[in-house]
Amino acid sequence: MPVPTPYSVPRILPIVPTLRPIPFNDPRWLFEPKYDGFRGMLYVTRQGCTLYSKRGNVMTRCSDLAEKLWHELPNVHDCD
Repeated sequence: MPVPTPYSVPRILPIVPTLRPIPFNDPRWLFEPKYDGFRGMLYVTRQGCTLYSKRGNVMTRCSDLAEKLWHELPNVHDCD
């Protein structure tokens, strides 16, 4: 179940992967590994987390994962 928020969550467009001749590596960049065949955006509030697909659909089959992530993230219960 999506986490209700009193405000609109901004849409973040996913970055489309691009094939490069050599691997890109820069310490100023944060890289996200993709292990299992799907990618989602995690939105976090004080009440919980919700995973969205790149098309903006709630990933309802991943609600247990979102809840576990919410409990694992440090200081998430105190965020504004």
